[in-house]
Amino acid sequence: MNFGTRPTFGPGPLVCEVHLLEFSGALNGQPIALELLTRLRRERCFESPGALVRQVRRDLARTRQLFARQSHR
Repeated sequence: MNFGTRPTFGPGPLVCEVHLLEFSGALNGQPIALELLTRLRRERCFESPGALVRQVRRDLARTRQLFARQSHR
């Protein structure tokens, strides 16, 4: 989840974006509940959208590792 202003794309409003792992579908307008487990990193401005995409891929890999560790407990 990102809660911030998306600084890589310039000034903007405060938004909340959530990446749902292994989900495809539409939830627009649907209520959801989230449980925050840990903070991966602070929001920052990347030098390009491509650099942001690479970081998000690393974030996803780290998130999957965290979930894998949780399921082995």
